[in-house]
Amino acid sequence: MKVELFAIRCGINQAVQIPGSSCIIIITDAIHVAQRIFNFSIHLYQLQSITISKNLQEFFNNHLDNSIEFWDCSSKKKWHLHMLVDKEIKEWHTSFKMLNLKGRNFLNSCSVIKPFYMKGGLWIEQFRFSNSLCAQAT
Repeated sequence: MKVELFAIRCGINQAVQIPGSSCIIIITDAIHVAQRIFNFSIHLYQLQSITISKNLQEFFNNHLDNSIEFWDCSSKKKWHLHMLVDKEIKEWHTSFKMLNLKGRNFLNSCSVIKPFYMKGGLWIEQFRFSNSLCAQAT
């Protein structure tokens, strides 16, 4: 659920930044997750919902005719766009596993950084002063 909501958040974030866009269409096989955007009660993914709502509020304030639609399209129906995305993801995973295609901005954590716990804390906290190193480590 977290991944789907984050994907919707990224899509909406990009769509609202396109000059002149007036309609956003979200096509998802997780419509139940999309409904979380408009759930203002306390839940695990509230930060995602708040961020999406903020982006949408700005989008709707830009023009009164702006709209958003959610289309529920099950991946079981084998829609050609679902198949294309699935193929692209599999190719990306395969390519990314090859070290020479990762690029220079990725660290091999097995040889450079070993996850550890200090006084019960999380190891990622050790990167809090360097955003770029934290992004590379994660």
